[in-house]
Amino acid sequence: MILPNSLPSSNSFSRRQTDTHCSEPKSSTPDLDLALLFRDARRIVRSDDIAWDVVQETLLTDHLHYPGKRSPIPALRKLCALVARSHNRASARRQNHESDACDAHAHSGTGSNPLDDAQNTELSELLHLAVKELPKVQRVVFELYELKGHNYACIAEQLNLPIGTVRSRLARARTGMREALERTACVYTEGLAS
Repeated sequence: MILPNSLPSSNSFSRRQTDTHCSEPKSSTPDLDLALLFRDARRIVRSDDIAWDVVQETLLTDHLHYPGKRSPIPALRKLCALVARSHNRASARRQNHESDACDAHAHSGTGSNPLDDAQNTELSELLHLAVKELPKVQRVVFELYELKGHNYACIAEQLNLPIGTVRSRLARARTGMREALERTACVYTEGLAS
């Protein structure tokens, strides 16, 4: 068994050495090679999709450095591990940068925009009025589904109704909300025009 400390350094690990002194026989099935590379990459990045990206990047890098000739599996496995670790480092840096940017924006001290606050308040009032216009049976189903996050089965059980009735009431409530908001938007935009 080769211990990590006994691996040759990157400077002494040349292509010529791996071609002539390879301990593993060259595999005749490229699918097994890809599966091995995929397994190694997935172990490091912990994601199937990203692992396939790492394998593709590994094979592309190998092809660009040595066109027309594929490296032996041990060299590809080492390159795959390096590419996967590089991806993890880049991902961690990106997450740290995004987190820092969000924190800086939240603590910028500028406060909220008064125009946005006024528009959000007005929109909230319009939505509240549109919900109030709904018939009670539709309003109850709409509030349970949209505001409280219950699913169809839970609402049907609470109201002692069939699931089909819950779905039809919710569809009618959405249609009613849409119509109420369109009427309100027309009145609102006419008021702005005058």
